[in-house]
Amino acid sequence: MEKIINVFEKITDTFAKLAGILMISGMLLVLSEVLMRTLLKKTLYVAEEYSAFFMLGISFLGFAYGFKEKSHVRMEFIHNILNDKKRRYLDVICYTVVLILFVLITYYSFDFFMDALISKQRSMQVSKTLLAIPKSIMPIGSLAVVFQSIAEILKTILKIKSGNYEYIKDMELSEF
Repeated sequence: MEKIINVFEKITDTFAKLAGILMISGMLLVLSEVLMRTLLKKTLYVAEEYSAFFMLGISFLGFAYGFKEKSHVRMEFIHNILNDKKRRYLDVICYTVVLILFVLITYYSFDFFMDALISKQRSMQVSKTLLAIPKSIMPIGSLAVVFQSIAEILKTILKIKSGNYEYIKDMELSEF
């Protein structure tokens, strides 16, 4: 089980790094556009379109990492009234719900991507970008969340099997 968890978490970390690269690239693209317009009175024509594509990539490639690091928005009112053992079981249920949801998102976003690929949809902007390229990020990022969900379920099951119900050990100082 640990090998599966490690493989899935490496995939998550790789996608997080790609999301970081897209973030820096988007920032540099917008900065270049601002400088071109201000100093040269010219435009790159693709800055708005590609920065939107980069935001899509940042979001979908970063979902799994946010899930792994528990940095997503979480409603803990039920968590707070349960003991540590019950919290672990609740976590398995919640991770399973996330897994099912993202299996569906992966399926439908793959269909969305395939439609763009088969019909050779292109951007209406000057670049005429093949839309299958940015749309491919959605099923890839969603699949990463599927993998990370499985990893979280397996980690929690391992903790339950080992009798490790104490929740404080999992928390970072930033969560207090």
